[in-house]
Amino acid sequence: MNNHILFIHIPKTAGTSFRKAAEAYFGTRNTFYDYSSKSPETSNTVLNYMYEKQDHYGLFKKISRRKHSFLSGHFPVDKYAPLYDAMNIISFVREPVSQVISHYNHYKNYHGYKKELNEFINEPRFRNVQSKNFRRRALMHFGFVGLTERYQESLEMINRLYGTDMVYSRMNISTEGSLSDKDLDAELKKSIKKLNSEDIDLYESVKRQFEIRKGLFDKKLPYTYGIIQKIDKNQISGIAFQKESDDAVELDIYSRDKYIATILSKNLRLGQVPHHVPRKGYIGFDYVYRGDKPLDGKLRAVVKATGQGIV
Repeated sequence: MNNHILFIHIPKTAGTSFRKAAEAYFGTRNTFYDYSSKSPETSNTVLNYMYEKQDHYGLFKKISRRKHSFLSGHFPVDKYAPLYDAMNIISFVREPVSQVISHYNHYKNYHGYKKELNEFINEPRFRNVQSKNFRRRALMHFGFVGLTERYQESLEMINRLYGTDMVYSRMNISTEGSLSDKDLDAELKKSIKKLNSEDIDLYESVKRQFEIRKGLFDKKLPYTYGIIQKIDKNQISGIAFQKESDDAVELDIYSRDKYIATILSKNLRLGQVPHHVPRKGYIGFDYVYRGDKPLDGKLRAVVKATGQGIV
């Protein structure tokens, strides 16, 4: 296990609960925060290296001398991702309408925001907050992305995946004098969804993968990260790897329900190397069907050991 964790704390997604659980587990000496140069929560070490010296690598070198560390804050993933293994980057996302309402309540209650919700949602800085922090980074380049609505299940999966023992608790939950989705009419909800379409797409993608991951977790089976890069009736190419194992993933290739072949995901994907993926980038698979009989459907790849499809 690599014990240096980067947490992308998206506002109003249960991030405070998670970072406090991590602080209790890793210890305050090994926990570092970056919530901007003006925030009292930002660690002195971060202020020194990031805002005075502007030395990203110097900060990472300093904190990675510890046996383990945890760096968290309100920043886009690409601020620190080049320094971390992809599998050690964690975040949470939340159903976008709920996230927007909670974000509005927070600004109104703690930042003196005086405008109404319909004005708040039209300010560019408050739109697609979640996807802005992800910066179009592929989900397979995160070790784990949890769901706020299923925080306890997410924490259980994180603990197993990283060998940690973080304790469940929910913090920073305030409902007094606050709006909820029940207070919104259908048109306002529709407007929030339209203005945050990128967050909607991100959330739906995370939710689909979360369900796959939870099903495997319940069976105590490993989750396979990956994507299909090219596919048609005669060939299929993609990426597949696991966090728990450094072995090449074994994949069964099918045409509809007909088994065709078994291959390994062991080819170099040079473009993946800068993301610090496992196996030094040797995580690709490529298969071309050369049989005499034509196939009657597109090829598909299934993890042999678990039955998980690569999509």
